[in-house]
Amino acid sequence: MKFLLKWIIILGVIIPQCGIPSNELFEDLNTPKNLTWIDSAVTGDGQIIISFTAYNPELTFSGYNIYMHTSSDAELRNQYFLHVQNNIVNADVERNYIVKNKLTLDYPTIQEQDVSSVITARTTPTSITFTITRAPNEQPLAGSYFIGITAYSPSNHIESGLSEVIQVIP
Repeated sequence: MKFLLKWIIILGVIIPQCGIPSNELFEDLNTPKNLTWIDSAVTGDGQIIISFTAYNPELTFSGYNIYMHTSSDAELRNQYFLHVQNNIVNADVERNYIVKNKLTLDYPTIQEQDVSSVITARTTPTSITFTITRAPNEQPLAGSYFIGITAYSPSNHIESGLSEVIQVIP
């Protein structure tokens, strides 16, 4: 019995140090919630103003991707599933279905330097409001869009689940 106990203790010390990555590297990101469209049609400025609730204290979190599609909720969800597969980012999905960051013209769409409330969302659930001025692929806004949001980590190619999808008409 002492022999078996000795080996259990030795294995308990050796196995955690055998090069298996830490679980925190694969941490899931919290999904943005309560996505709503703030109707800006009254001002006639052709922008889309959205609001959502976010809470992302995860170490790998970098910002939020805004997905837009003109045809359907189902097609938007399909593009979300195609974006990151096996740690590989599909650049076609980024170019054609995700809004670019306004300052860096890169992804994620909303980054900490853009909206101070993203920093707050690291420590407490926070309401974030964002104005979309251009569609993906830098196209002007026109027609109807289906929109969804994810939390994103480009460094680890990790993306949260897709928020609820809403339809807007700028």
